[in-house]
Amino acid sequence: MDQPDLPEADHRLALRGLARINRFTGVAKKMFAWIRTLANEQPNRTLRLLDVASGSGDLPIEWAVLAAREGLSIDITTLDISAVAAQTQQRNAEQAGVNITPLRADCLNSALPSGYDLLTNSLFMHHLDRPDVIKLIGSMHAAANQQVLICDLDRSRTNLALVSVGAHLLSRSPVVHTDAKLSVHGAYTADEFRDCCRQAIPIPVSVRKVFPCRFISTWRTS
Repeated sequence: MDQPDLPEADHRLALRGLARINRFTGVAKKMFAWIRTLANEQPNRTLRLLDVASGSGDLPIEWAVLAAREGLSIDITTLDISAVAAQTQQRNAEQAGVNITPLRADCLNSALPSGYDLLTNSLFMHHLDRPDVIKLIGSMHAAANQQVLICDLDRSRTNLALVSVGAHLLSRSPVVHTDAKLSVHGAYTADEFRDCCRQAIPIPVSVRKVFPCRFISTWRTS
């Protein structure tokens, strides 16, 4: 799905497939637990959140829905290099009845925008070589006023089998079917990701495995 020449129809089908997989795994609610905690620490102001490499935006859109339901004031911006992704995010947000602000930018080759309390990222690090992972961790750390929250695949033989089966059951997209195996092969173990964090930033981070097939890493920047 990273191919710039991927036909738009195939790209949109793949984005829908990934969104369905995310809903099935419940990852949005797992990540929202940290978002809720940070928002509740500052009840008299709006929490500003930037989601990096957002894809279809299904996670930040669900966070916006959850925040509205719980009466939390959270302003969400999505960032992705793809015009198709940005259009999909806007349409999905309108259908969900929430507001997000899509931005188009290359998170690896341009500075991340400043002024955000929390920077998030999900299912993107496994697409990157180790030097780019370290670079992006450092960039997110530098840009976040308060906290960074990252979720990604945890590489293992068991997870390879689970992700492959899940992709075929939950999506009709051949791109998703192919990317599923490639993604786990390209993913980092929780320990490897922790080591990338050690090289990128000067503070300890939390990296813990979550079911199914993922880890969540988070740390405070201030």
